[in-house]
Amino acid sequence: MGITKKIKLDSLFSLQSVFLFLFLALFPFGQIIRLSFNIGSLNIPLQPIDVVVGLGALYSILFEKEKPKVYKYLKYFLVAAGFSFILSVFIFKYEVLYGLFYLVRIVAYTFFLNYVWNFAKKSSTNGHLLSSSLLTISVISAVFGWIQLFVFPDIKPFFVYGWDMHLFRLVGTFLDPTFLGLIIVFGLLLSINRFIDSREKKYLL
Repeated sequence: MGITKKIKLDSLFSLQSVFLFLFLALFPFGQIIRLSFNIGSLNIPLQPIDVVVGLGALYSILFEKEKPKVYKYLKYFLVAAGFSFILSVFIFKYEVLYGLFYLVRIVAYTFFLNYVWNFAKKSSTNGHLLSSSLLTISVISAVFGWIQLFVFPDIKPFFVYGWDMHLFRLVGTFLDPTFLGLIIVFGLLLSINRFIDSREKKYLL
């Protein structure tokens, strides 16, 4: 029994999965863990979760050669995005330098998708664990949202940092009602799917 648990833990915290679960652990904290750096006249925000994604993407590039079929379409998108950025440099010069960070982020998340796919396809247990983790994240995000609504319903003070002025709206740690709403709806769909499969009423709570 102890050996089996050790094997499962070793598998869970191996490089093939550790970045995924670090991502899942950080995700519910949204914007409240965002860092910021000044480079010249540019203010560069840095999300710790993006660093985790970058490491997972790097692992995927170096060690995971098998990719889902959708990747051939994503590859075309990345090529188009890269070409668009290079073209914009000649037109707008250094004004588009900030956009380079978004391009790098898109590339990283694309390869991180492959990292997640390789984890999920290994076994049905991995797939179930991933969906359970996503459902848990949705619930935690919703709880944080309700706490924010009752404790800090007015986020207008964050307007000076570039956020919208929301009052008595469920924005949670993401400071965005639409984004939080998408996460909650996604969790609701997962919960309904689980209920249909298992008929366990706990998924309707």
